[in-house]
Amino acid sequence: MLIRNIKTEGRKYLWKILKLKWRLKTGIQAYVKSDNDWFVFNEIFTDQEYDEVFQLLPDTGIRDPLVLDLGANVGYFSVRMAHELLMRRMTDFTIYAIEASEENYTELLSRTNQPFLVNRCKPIHGLVGQKNGFSFLNTNTDHFGYHIEKNNTTGEKTSFIDIEKLLEKDDRRITLLKCDIEGSEEIFLNEYTHLLQKTDLSIFEFHADACNIPQCRKYLEESGLKYLKTVKTIHKYQTTVEIFKR
Repeated sequence: MLIRNIKTEGRKYLWKILKLKWRLKTGIQAYVKSDNDWFVFNEIFTDQEYDEVFQLLPDTGIRDPLVLDLGANVGYFSVRMAHELLMRRMTDFTIYAIEASEENYTELLSRTNQPFLVNRCKPIHGLVGQKNGFSFLNTNTDHFGYHIEKNNTTGEKTSFIDIEKLLEKDDRRITLLKCDIEGSEEIFLNEYTHLLQKTDLSIFEFHADACNIPQCRKYLEESGLKYLKTVKTIHKYQTTVEIFKR
């Protein structure tokens, strides 16, 4: 255990020294500060996990796009999304990046506080799923896998965000909704029928061990979002990444 702790602290120190970052063509900076960061960074920028949904965005014709990044982690999807919009010369847009973990949210705030993202990407701390109340977040895992568990009264106490209340004065349609909330997808889809009806394009990461995926697809279809394709399947974790389009 002592050797493991020494190795862990050593790797943290190494990342701190390296100060890795990548400047995108639009001028946005993407930072890598840990092993977990490296994993998520590669999912989005190297393996291009979300590229197929980005390709479905129109090149023109969207005025002031509205994007929801549910389960924003430390902001890699939001960074890539902003980059994609700027590459399409869409300079007026809003990305709501909602993250439950306080530690991740702090990083999210820091990483989106840069010239091309400030006032465009709006970080919010809270859980997604129910519209009110709170739950306890299990943070005893990698930062990209934090989740809530039934009957868990330990961990990080976090309040739920009412997204419809957040957007009640915003009459825009949702250009793209990305949802990766570690097993709370079915609860979210059941709660937010009206929000889904305002959504034109979505990508969900479903967790079969925590939700009924056929029921999730049914909620989306009833809202007018048709299943388009599955872009990734991870059998080990019983997850799929799926695109739905109006």
